[in-house]
Amino acid sequence: MTASTAPRALSSRLPWTHPLFWFAAISLAHVAMRLLASPALKWDEAEQILWTQELALGYGPQPPLYTWLQWAMNQVFGPSVLALSLLKHGLLALTYSLMYLAGRELLDERGAFWASASMVLMPALGWYSVRDQTHTILVTAMACGAWWLLLRIVRRPRPLDFALLGLVCGFGMLGKYSFALVAGAMLLAALSVPEARRAQL
Repeated sequence: MTASTAPRALSSRLPWTHPLFWFAAISLAHVAMRLLASPALKWDEAEQILWTQELALGYGPQPPLYTWLQWAMNQVFGPSVLALSLLKHGLLALTYSLMYLAGRELLDERGAFWASASMVLMPALGWYSVRDQTHTILVTAMACGAWWLLLRIVRRPRPLDFALLGLVCGFGMLGKYSFALVAGAMLLAALSVPEARRAQL
């Protein structure tokens, strides 16, 4: 196949041909649908409205980061369905974008796009996260970000990426304590690959 007959890359100068555009568009569509569906709050949404009345170091069994982020959104948009939806669906868009970036470390743009978009087929992301959930969405975004940074470090170790990986892991632990399982799995996976072991030395 020659260059003239090769398929066009997904990214070009037109914004709607870039995968990140579609991740943002889908998230905005979900926000619009949530606003039109009902003003009533679901369980996790009501919990956030209650908890964001004050800043604390923890909320019930959950670490505080999601509620801190929701508190900041409430300061801008007021404690509302709009503020709740913008944060949740913004984090979902971030999840898909970070998975796309992780995929780009191993695949071409088309492969990275489908690797990210296929996450919608997972019920936890494609259905339950749209209906409810809060902390799970945040920890999933941080897990995708951690994998992206780990792959970058394996390919070309840079001090900045090590620092960003530590920051993302810290955010992950502040998002949900189960992130410790992700961090442990990442460490074991990295130690099992010679390239990753060399990158850490």
